[in-house]
Amino acid sequence: MTSIFAISPYALIKFPLSGTELLPKLRRLLTDYPVVAIVGPRQVGKTTLASAIAEAWNGEVTRFDLERAADLGRLADPST
Repeated sequence: MTSIFAISPYALIKFPLSGTELLPKLRRLLTDYPVVAIVGPRQVGKTTLASAIAEAWNGEVTRFDLERAADLGRLADPST
């Protein structure tokens, strides 16, 4: 099971979801929140889900993989 967290200045919302619930809920969250983090155990489809959403998204998409040193550096120093 994957959890989707919607992060805004006002709220942190956790939705434990599975199957066909994921895509519509994530699309709805992205219309309301500028940052959405997809978290869960390894090999549950987080990257596949993010790729599917990014492909269909009309707006800007920025991805961060917290296991990549380069992405951690981008988060540590946003000016890069």
